[in-house]
Amino acid sequence: MTMTKPLTYLAVSVLLFASLAGAAEPQRLAGLKAAPLARLFYDSIESYPSFAPEGVYRRDVPLERTFDKISFRTGWEEEDEYLLLDGISGGSHSYQDGNCIVSYTSRGHAWLGGPKYGMWSIGSVRQYNGVSVACDGQGPGCESRYARLDWEHRGDEVEACATTMSHPEQSEWHRHIIRHALGLFLVVDTV
Repeated sequence: MTMTKPLTYLAVSVLLFASLAGAAEPQRLAGLKAAPLARLFYDSIESYPSFAPEGVYRRDVPLERTFDKISFRTGWEEEDEYLLLDGISGGSHSYQDGNCIVSYTSRGHAWLGGPKYGMWSIGSVRQYNGVSVACDGQGPGCESRYARLDWEHRGDEVEACATTMSHPEQSEWHRHIIRHALGLFLVVDTV
């Protein structure tokens, strides 16, 4: 018996199971969902100098108030709505995109990032939907590593969440995202 036979049997078994079970949309991911931040990431990212440049990020949000991503999803068809909010700034990609809407698709169109998104992405508020804070002519300087989840609401007609990104000793950016069942989003930012 060669090594490929067990793999062949496994592959046939998986394909047979998949064809009998049928594909289904994961309903547990529909609506408003907040994906928690992994404790391992939270506990270890500051120990890697290339991911934690001095004076750029501050870990000032407790783990239980952080989130990795927040999504609003009405389905998996091209015409359905999908909005994704990032909860982390920095990390392996080093983008300062915490609290930014990094993806929004609706009516068959991707509304953020431009036609070449992903090919030359610089991951900033130029390609995402966010707020860039400048005070007295200076950029944000230090910012919180994590956006804070303030609250979330799931109802039959309305889903909503509120988040905050802190720029220590400079400002706080509060973001409220409201989605109505009629297919309307309202994003309100205050600094």
